[in-house]
Amino acid sequence: MGQVRPSNYEIMRDRMEMEFIKYDQAKMIQKFSLQHDADFLYIRFAGREYRIGRKNGRVEWYSDVKAVQAHITAIQKAMSPRHRKTQTQSAVLCDIRGEQ
Repeated sequence: MGQVRPSNYEIMRDRMEMEFIKYDQAKMIQKFSLQHDADFLYIRFAGREYRIGRKNGRVEWYSDVKAVQAHITAIQKAMSPRHRKTQTQSAVLCDIRGEQ
């Protein structure tokens, strides 16, 4: 049996990862108000949380309660007090924050 050739998807993904790390990540963070740490940029896309490796460009599905809560807090700070109250009540009723 011979080697399995990578799919076109895998070839493109690998190329895009290498391209991603060439870009100015500080500008991306500022332009899109991205959450970030030393290892990852965090982004919400199509209703899901993802993280992108800052050193390798690899995109991964990501679910971190603390990151989601930080995102909710940032949104709430931008809302009016009346809207915040309604949103907080909805969060409690729907348990979107999870139990601590």
